[in-house]
Amino acid sequence: MTDPSLEQAPSALEGDGLRPQLAELVALRRLAQRPPPP
Repeated sequence: MTDPSLEQAPSALEGDGLRPQLAELVALRRLAQRPPPP
């Protein structure tokens, strides 16, 4: 199960895909932890 496309996926995720996703998750976490406005 060694597909060249699968081998290329991690490098692509590390470059552009993963970091924006992590930033989004962090932002969502901060929004969830922030108390709701009165």
